[in-house]
Amino acid sequence: MNKEKSEKKPTTRKRAPRSPKSVRLIVERHYIGNVPMNTLFQRLVEEEIRKTAESYLAAG
Repeated sequence: MNKEKSEKKPTTRKRAPRSPKSVRLIVERHYIGNVPMNTLFQRLVEEEIRKTAESYLAAG
């Protein structure tokens, strides 16, 4: 057996400094209920386009 390995001194580990107590965690939401956000935004945009088109047709 190799002497170096058997006679190694235990290494002391330093702990990482603690983070400040007031840490905000920002979570990005991808779903509202069980509906994906991109689907929801797509529906909202389609609804706005439909409303705009209907108002132009009614005014014309």
